Formats: sequence, C-alpha cells, structure tokens
Amino acid sequence: AAAAAAAALAAGGVLPGGAEPLAAAHAAAAASLVNLVLAELLTNAHAFLVVATNHCGDDLYRFEQHAAPRSPSFYMRQVTSSVNFATGDGRGGHGHAADCVDFLHGWLNYQIEHHLWPDLSMLSYQKAAPLVRDLCAKHGVPYVQESVWLRLGKTISIIAGRTSMRRYPAAFNRPQDMVA
Repeated sequence: AAAAAAAALAAGGVLPGGAEPLAAAHAAAAASLVNLVLAELLTNAHAFLVVATNHCGDDLYRFEQHAAPRSPSFYMRQVTSSVNFATGDGRGGHGHAADCVDFLHGWLNYQIEHHLWPDLSMLSYQKAAPLVRDLCAKHGVPYVQESVWLRLGKTISIIAGRTSMRRYPAAFNRPQDMVA
C-alpha cells in the first residue's frame, strides 16, 4: 500500500482515498496547529493550578521586607506563605492515592517542604510533610493543607479583588534577620 501511494504521488496522482497531496498537507498542518494550541492551553492551565494556587489566598501572608536566607524569620515565612494540597488520607499520608496525586502535581503539592528545603528529592517532601506539620502544631504555627479546588477558589477571589492576602505582622520578624 505504501509503495502504491508513493508511485501515485511520483506520477502526480492522487493519494489513496482520493486526497490530493497539497490538501493532505494543509489538513496535517491544521491538525498540528490545533494540537499545539490545545497542548499549550492545557499545560498552562495545569501549571497555574499546581503552582499559583498554593501561593495565593486570604489565609496566606505577603511581606513588606526581605528576610535573610536560612534565618529563623525566613523559615517561618516559608511555612506561612505556602500551602500543601491534601493527599491520600487528607493529611498528606502515604499510599497509592497519595503517590498518584503527588505524580500529577509533580510533587509540588508539598510546597511548604519545597520552600523549606528546595534541594530535597521529591520523595523526601512526602516523608518530611508529617514531621513539619507536627512541628508546626507543637509551636502554634499555621500549616495549611487543603484541596486544590478550594485553593483555586481562594486564588480566583484574590485575582478578582474580592479578598487580599494578609500582611505579615512586623512583630513576627526578628530584626537581625531582616535585609535592607
């Protein structure tokens, strides 16, 4: 069949099924363009859903000053300005459901741990999450972990101007940690 199609094209004929070469090329180009645009839209929507929603909401803080990297104020800010998505048992538990959600989010559903230790491996975030959550509970530090869809609603509310992110209280900053 391939040899017959090649012979027909070489003779200036018509492709099997009655399609002319130029029409087939235009159809292929149009299909490729549609696929490219749809892939770009879906990729951007997924990236927005995974990245923007765990950095935005009226329950998270924004900052007026910079804190020195790896200082106590820096680490406090990483926890209070990021959100993890609930996985597995709803608390970041392990298991097949959590692993599937982690994969779909590229392990960015552990945003708090990612901000604390950006050099950890992806699987280490999953292991660190319960430890960080318990440490935060022990010291009264908010550790926010919610559904990606709830976070999307909070993000849209910020974008639409219905709510704002919280201002970080200056009293929470250690003066020696602040960078001019």
